[in-house]
Amino acid sequence: MVQTATRMGFHLITDPSMGGGVERWLINTLHNVPDNVEISIISTNFSDQKRLEKEADYLLKFHSVKLDLIENNLRFFRKSRILSFILDIIFIPFLVLLFSPFYKKKLNKESLDVVYLTKNQYWRLFKGEKMIGSSHTEFHDQGLVSMMKARLYAAGLIYRGIGAFHVYPGRDSLSGILGRKATILKLPNGSPEIVCNAPSNQGNVKFLYVGRLETIKGIEVLIQGWKMSGISGSASLKIVGTGSYKPLDLAPYGIQFMGKLSDEDLKREYCNADIFIYPTLWDSFPYTVLEAMSAGCFVISGRVIRSSFIDAEKERIMKFIKSTPEEVSLSLKTAMESIDSLRIEKSRRIEFFRNNYNSESVNEKFFKFVDSFYLGHVEKK
Repeated sequence: MVQTATRMGFHLITDPSMGGGVERWLINTLHNVPDNVEISIISTNFSDQKRLEKEADYLLKFHSVKLDLIENNLRFFRKSRILSFILDIIFIPFLVLLFSPFYKKKLNKESLDVVYLTKNQYWRLFKGEKMIGSSHTEFHDQGLVSMMKARLYAAGLIYRGIGAFHVYPGRDSLSGILGRKATILKLPNGSPEIVCNAPSNQGNVKFLYVGRLETIKGIEVLIQGWKMSGISGSASLKIVGTGSYKPLDLAPYGIQFMGKLSDEDLKREYCNADIFIYPTLWDSFPYTVLEAMSAGCFVISGRVIRSSFIDAEKERIMKFIKSTPEEVSLSLKTAMESIDSLRIEKSRRIEFFRNNYNSESVNEKFFKFVDSFYLGHVEKK
């Protein structure tokens, strides 16, 4: 008997080429789709900048539906965490309820078995299908707001149609609450491995930052901490990315701003770096950290992402710090003092990545869960 293909939809509120963490996750995940799964991508045309325009071309092989979401006319709310919270808690649920008949009319021709929501507030658009909620833009930590929402869900007051949640490891309390009503998939994000040539393991210590040049990503903290450290005579810092932070003339401090790089050039920078420094003030599961780890870099990151990498610090793969100039300065100098051992351990960090975050193995687990969830073979935990 021939097994009928599972028809799976992925819902985004942006254009996949935009290149944030959610879009990158989708592209990475859909590089490993089993033969028995048919994919539909339900997205929009919104993109503040097309960081992954070339990579997103891969998705053209899948069925695509574009929705014009009212929310995307309110992007100015995203400039503030407080306004963003109000948008997610109040305005989006109201707008989805108000405009769902219009959206559903556009989706009426779509016949799906399972829908993966990258933003859980849109569950009303897919009533009748099995739905998997996610941690991509929500439940990214175990703070007050996330725990409150989890309790509201467990009480049946929000997201009533979602039957499963993809939750990042390290959020046991959150998973326990959601698991009172939902099936839980504990799984990290995965990333393709960056294969490097053998490093020289000598010369000046090479630090690298890759990310948006925004205050919330720690770029200002990094610059201040670098200046305080006084290590520029024997170390260099390359900064890759774009944003509102305007680079000054920091060449005398050994700092080079690279701007936006092509994929190949970016991979080359990862491979050439000894240490990836990312003192972010807010994040959930940054792909740049995964990419740096896959290239064997030792990672120094803001402690806000500690729960997403629960074993990495114990295995000497990463170090988590308080995102202040003083802590950055100290961590830079400490890394300089132990650079010989950090370079020797490069292969062990690559192996740690392969065992935990390689996209092929992560995606295999993801689609096995989807298949079991659709067929009703998994139980709530």
